[in-house]
Amino acid sequence: MVVLIQDKRRENEEIAGLNRQLLSANNKLNESNLQLNISNAKLNAANKKLKEYAMTIASLTEIKERNRLAREIHDTLGHALTGIVAGLDACMVTLEIAPKETREQLGLLRETAQHGMVDVRRSMHMLRPDNLEKLSLQEALEKLARDFSRTAGVQVEIKFDKFPAQFREDEADVIYRIVQEGMTNASRHGHASHVGISLVGNGSSLEIIIADNGIGCQKVKKGFGLHHMQERLELLGGTLRFWSEKGFVLEICIPLNREWKQSEV
Repeated sequence: MVVLIQDKRRENEEIAGLNRQLLSANNKLNESNLQLNISNAKLNAANKKLKEYAMTIASLTEIKERNRLAREIHDTLGHALTGIVAGLDACMVTLEIAPKETREQLGLLRETAQHGMVDVRRSMHMLRPDNLEKLSLQEALEKLARDFSRTAGVQVEIKFDKFPAQFREDEADVIYRIVQEGMTNASRHGHASHVGISLVGNGSSLEIIIADNGIGCQKVKKGFGLHHMQERLELLGGTLRFWSEKGFVLEICIPLNREWKQSEV
């Protein structure tokens, strides 16, 4: 009996020792998990700061580019207008005494004005649209559609579904330019008489579909417009699909990187 009791006691002590080892291992595992959670939290915070830093750099870069373009427009327009004013002054002097030379001078002034307009339009195309400075994105898009319909003679139907009320500035710029380019291509290349535009939000992304009833094309070639559109979308992590079937269709998906509120409009 004494031997059995001693064996039982040793067995219990061994079991207790194993339990202590298991408890110690569990404590170490919990501590490791706690450290891992802390590290993950720090990593998420660092990623958030990095994203904010990247957005700040992008914004500063955009401001710098806008300032450069503003200077370019100022210089281009100032140069053209200076030459035109000087030329018109000369024409006023020579109008009666040398009509032939005056006519030739007016032709040169016209060419100067045309070149200046081309340069200004090229630069202005890269600046933030004036409508976005004054209106919300939805209001700006509705105005863009109305104005294009009146000037180009194209029926434009634009619909919004669960459309976010607020966007980051870079998101709004890209969306506006994409819709603008889509309507322009439908009229210029597709000779369309109707353009349908749908903008649908689902909380985490925005889907845009632009479809026209134009002539379409058998083989779609990505020209400057589509290429430029693709570059804009890549800055936001968006995607672009397009195809031609009874007209031309653009399908755009843009991830929205922050919470949004549905528009009340």
